[in-house]
Amino acid sequence: MANLYERKDSPYWWNNDNGRCFSTKIPKQGATAEATRELRKQAEIIADALRVKYQRIQSGLDQAPPPETVTFAAYTTWWTTHKLPKKKSPDKDRWRLNNLVPFFGPHRLDAITPQLVDEYVTLRSATPVGKPPRCPATRPKHPRAVLTPKGTLQCPVCKVRVIDARRLVCNNTINREVDQLKVMLRDATGRDLVVSPLKGTKKLEVVETLEETRVLTLDEIGAIASTIAIKSRSRAVLWRLSAETLIRFGNAINLQRAENKGTHLALTDSKTGPYKVTLSPSLQQALQSLPMRGKYYFADLRKTKAAGWAGDMRRVLKQACKKLGIPYGRHSGGITFHTGTRASGATLQLQRGADLETVRENGNWKGYRTLVKYLHSNMDRRRAVTDALSAAIDAAMTANQT
Repeated sequence: MANLYERKDSPYWWNNDNGRCFSTKIPKQGATAEATRELRKQAEIIADALRVKYQRIQSGLDQAPPPETVTFAAYTTWWTTHKLPKKKSPDKDRWRLNNLVPFFGPHRLDAITPQLVDEYVTLRSATPVGKPPRCPATRPKHPRAVLTPKGTLQCPVCKVRVIDARRLVCNNTINREVDQLKVMLRDATGRDLVVSPLKGTKKLEVVETLEETRVLTLDEIGAIASTIAIKSRSRAVLWRLSAETLIRFGNAINLQRAENKGTHLALTDSKTGPYKVTLSPSLQQALQSLPMRGKYYFADLRKTKAAGWAGDMRRVLKQACKKLGIPYGRHSGGITFHTGTRASGATLQLQRGADLETVRENGNWKGYRTLVKYLHSNMDRRRAVTDALSAAIDAAMTANQT
């Protein structure tokens, strides 16, 4: 049934037509109280007309008109124009849309039900990550393997079957994609939907593994910086900046010369809001040694599209780790740029005697609960602590026996 209502973000009266909300273009407030009542009456006339239409449809006097098809693909065009630029991490949201739009694009917004999301989750759970492997034959011109109708991979030239050893999309990734879908449908309420059809749906269970999160030692951080500096001094400085100050990659590559206050950096465009981070004389010298190419310190790393900045750095870091024999990749028990800089730096600060509050302020974490996720030990350090306690207990037992 049609109803008249007002929205805080709109100066007009609103109504709905078969679940599709629309503005009547009739203002809520008039110049006088009498004018306001008159505007309300005009808006009620529209609502009454819709109620009569629905009553005639229910009684069989009229036929229901075909529903307006507001597809997810069409809505995504509006959302990426008006909502996406306001997000803190638009590149990641844009990447997730590459998976959401092909599946949900043809469907109307009100047809995206929990059952349809279950089908999407099933499909994504069986999707391998990365490119298909190449032909095992020693022929460099052979293309990558393709999927056959039987579900196997084989080289399209020599027809040799290829084993697909790629991992599948993890539950965390799927949860983030579904969360973005929920956000988009929530933004559509009041515009194209009365209520989000996915409200209250649950996430996939994420099973924690027993694998330790890999962090770097001081020597490894220095070795990686030296290896990267052979090809790109700017990337080496960016690596050191992130590991030493705990700032994120986005803050580092967007660092402007105006944010450098000599003894500290005053970050203005941060994911967690403006904050200050201390700057050592050695790192200050390294920043000042970079060539002057505009307002950004790392202008030479910003030549490609923004979506490729992080990918280029990951590629260089992966090559350096391979050369040094350091495992790379979260799923292979290795490091990533984030764990190699922010998590490793926070862990090293604690190991060198810094207190929790100092590390929390350096990393601009809101609370200790979030900070603890970035602090990592390892079995060697844990074993050393246990062995020291065991030796102390043995000594106490010996003293009591004598």
